[in-house]
Amino acid sequence: MKCCIALFLAFALLAGCAKTVSTNLATGQGLVAGRQLGRTAVLVWFGFEANDAKGKKKIEKVREIITTRFTRLPGTTLGGDDALVKALEPLAWRDAGDVELLAAARKAGCDSVALVEVAACGGELSIGLTPLPVWAVTTRFSYRLRLLDVQSGRLVQSAMRGRETGGAYTVRGLDALMRDFDADLASVLTFATPQATLETH
Repeated sequence: MKCCIALFLAFALLAGCAKTVSTNLATGQGLVAGRQLGRTAVLVWFGFEANDAKGKKKIEKVREIITTRFTRLPGTTLGGDDALVKALEPLAWRDAGDVELLAAARKAGCDSVALVEVAACGGELSIGLTPLPVWAVTTRFSYRLRLLDVQSGRLVQSAMRGRETGGAYTVRGLDALMRDFDADLASVLTFATPQATLETH
């Protein structure tokens, strides 16, 4: 019996390696060195709050991560969110086109507008009992980010991102999921040199 337990634990340690599948669809010039976003309105939407047991906690944490990442960008100050939303009324910002968003942003005194739609952010635990106890934890998130320059009316960046991480005998929780989201958003909001940007096109 002890031998079986030892073999099971050894197998669990060997198998408990998380696998990651990522999605990255990006267009636009992106953040180039020397560009300053100025006064930026950051509008965030969540698609999981109504049916998620920890939805409220995750929303607070994800919103904090998004706000912090934009605040850290050089030449960026956050503001104008409420004024922009009010200028769009009765239209919701997710239903507005770029022309309407830009017009509202000018009224709100914004230099840039960031739209972040977080469609999914969660995880699941699967357990099987035969022939040996097996568990698998998978965490995933997906979001869309669009960044508009108000003065020029140009789409600076559009990115659809996603990541699913997990596997048999892995141990992952909310903290790991938040670290993954933060790292991914940080990689999107990274300034590139103009030369590097031209080379990728």
